[in-house]
Amino acid sequence: MANELGSVLDALHLDAAERESLANALGVTDTTDTDLFLARLRMLQTVAFQEVVDWLIGRTRYSSVSESDMHRVIELFLTIRKEAPSVDQLVSELAMPAGRATSLLTRMRYGGGKELTSLAMKSSAVRLDKRLKVVQPEGNRKSLWVDGDTLAQIRHVSMIIMQADPQYHNKGQKFQTAQFPEFTSYGREGGVVKTTITMWNHIIAVLQTGGERIT
Repeated sequence: MANELGSVLDALHLDAAERESLANALGVTDTTDTDLFLARLRMLQTVAFQEVVDWLIGRTRYSSVSESDMHRVIELFLTIRKEAPSVDQLVSELAMPAGRATSLLTRMRYGGGKELTSLAMKSSAVRLDKRLKVVQPEGNRKSLWVDGDTLAQIRHVSMIIMQADPQYHNKGQKFQTAQFPEFTSYGREGGVVKTTITMWNHIIAVLQTGGERIT
């Protein structure tokens, strides 16, 4: 595996710093993990080859750099890394300006980016559940600082919960005693969310579905 990885990287004529950048972009935090690095390089070859073929035969030709970037970010994270991107990742791992990264992720919440949005919510559910377990309650409520993307997700699913059919808010139903959380936002950096332990459980449950609306 190590020899094969070395051959692939040598063929790309990358210096040490460029190899490190490539590993970061592919989500390989430990470059000694040759199996993961090589597996993701192979997936990248397939994705890149498909993109060129689609362009050659006229199946897909993007009208702007932004459209092309969005397609590549979706392929990188959904197909290769199998995780949802954040603004910080696009900035630190893909060297994308913060403003452009924010704009890109906002557009990706629609259209072809819906799968990534669902994946991001499911990932947030796991992180929130883990963090909330160690947060000390204030009576029957818990407060948690979250990043800007997670704050937006919590606000979104809280609206889904509160707007659900009233039958779901009855005693014994899935959203009983639901209350809209208190939000203290500090922009893209994030903010504090405070709500009841029961509401936190409702929020995590909806996030686990990828933010599906309740009908």
